[in-house]
Amino acid sequence: MAVTAAIAGGATLYQLASGIADKQRGKGILNSLGEREAYKTPDAVMGATKVARNLSQEGVPQAAINQQRQLLERQQTSALRNMGSRKAGLAGLTAVNQSLADQYTQMATNDANARLQNQMNYQNQLNTLGQYQEKELLDRQNNYDVARAEALGMISGGQQRLDSGMQSAVNVSSLFNKAQ
Repeated sequence: MAVTAAIAGGATLYQLASGIADKQRGKGILNSLGEREAYKTPDAVMGATKVARNLSQEGVPQAAINQQRQLLERQQTSALRNMGSRKAGLAGLTAVNQSLADQYTQMATNDANARLQNQMNYQNQLNTLGQYQEKELLDRQNNYDVARAEALGMISGGQQRLDSGMQSAVNVSSLFNKAQ
């Protein structure tokens, strides 16, 4: 009976010691949990977003508009020269001016379309940036939650072993009382 009580007493001490150790280790982990650097939004995405934002304010580049204007002026001059040599008159002048007006309208339309496309590209880039930032946030939260859950599980398991060890100590003391 005394051997059984001694073995039970040793097991009780082990339960108490391991419970205290796990509980302390879990508290240490919990206390050491700081902000963990998780996924970082790539600098390239941030740079692309900045470029897209700047481009969203622009349409057709000014150099292209200047080239188009020069081309239109040359075409107008050529048309007027040809009209003068043929003696086309007022109807030809109206046609040249209408053609020029139509081409300037087309230039303005192209500029507006390019601006709209650039704004849509910027919006797409913002969506991409938002997805990276959301991933970064979720990653940090998930890592913290996992580490916290592990530490709390360690504390809880240590507490259960400690409680079990206390109960075993009570049982062992009753065995000693019965043996005497």
